[in-house]
Amino acid sequence: SETQAKSPATRLHSTMLASLHSKLASLLAILSAVTATPQCPPAGWETCSSAWPPPADGYCCSATGWLGSTAAHCSNINSLDECCSLNDEGRLTCVTECEEPPAVCTGDAAIDAVLLESKIGCKIGLIDSNEIYKWSGFCDALRSFNDLESDRRLFLGEGDMSTALGLSNIAGLLAQAMWESGGEAPFTACDENDYPPSSPTASCTQRSDGELYHSLNDQPWACYVDPQMTMTAETWASWAPGPLKCEPGTGTEKCCWWGRGAIQTTGPNNYGLLQREVFSQVPSLSGIDLCTNPEAICQNDDAKWLGAIFYWANNVQGYGLEAEAATFDESLRKFVESGFNRAASVVAGGGLASGTGGGGDK
Repeated sequence: SETQAKSPATRLHSTMLASLHSKLASLLAILSAVTATPQCPPAGWETCSSAWPPPADGYCCSATGWLGSTAAHCSNINSLDECCSLNDEGRLTCVTECEEPPAVCTGDAAIDAVLLESKIGCKIGLIDSNEIYKWSGFCDALRSFNDLESDRRLFLGEGDMSTALGLSNIAGLLAQAMWESGGEAPFTACDENDYPPSSPTASCTQRSDGELYHSLNDQPWACYVDPQMTMTAETWASWAPGPLKCEPGTGTEKCCWWGRGAIQTTGPNNYGLLQREVFSQVPSLSGIDLCTNPEAICQNDDAKWLGAIFYWANNVQGYGLEAEAATFDESLRKFVESGFNRAASVVAGGGLASGTGGGGDK
């Protein structure tokens, strides 16, 4: 059969239709590019850090594996391209994905309402891609600790300023945990990192006075130091040469007592006390013995937080130490009463942010 010839009007209509289809496809492509969720952190970010969001002065990742904000750093991977924005005050805001925070965290309804609304866990780096620390783990650990049959609890406030006092105390704990769990890259390691200058015996000590971790064992509750213990850290920073280790017959013999957890528990004295006072009392951790496996702290989500909460309630709050407890209480109250002014919290030479109470500068 013959093919009917198209009229000029039909050809014009077909041309217009093809043009419209082409433009529509282009618009859809542009719209898709605009609305598509960017890959955050950017591809290749892991060569510099496992932490996200990055620090305000480290939003770029250099080709040599270092975070920074110079032109050299940003010529490789720049998180400001799609994932982050930096305001005039230097505040960095980045795209993150976070689990829905639990409605009940501390068990105090007023405090929990603020924590839920603020999504504070997400904002400090406890995001979906963080495989080491979880906000839910913090909440579970806090409730487990405060449910122990003891009058040693994480202080959650009292009186007219109860909620503000409790939230301020939690904020102080979390701020300390952010620093101890990764420094400039918070919540990136459970185990102590091998800090520069790296050393093959970093697991034995990185104290400024050189005292060996395993020598901190002069208390009756201290763990026995087994020279046959062998252990490898579960976590280490991307910039570190590798995980800390202890092996019998080497320079790291007896050196299995490095820091672990959100506020680094270190040495046989501290591991033994934590085991006796907390781990042996928490039903879900009944199978753990830190004296035979200190690495267990980094093998359980709740355990990663329990050492930090215990340290804060025991040392910083000054449990059983009348003078230290009074100093901590006075400093915390002055901080809240002043409208959260750190300078106003100074008591006996130390402020809330610099170790007031029994915690020293840790």
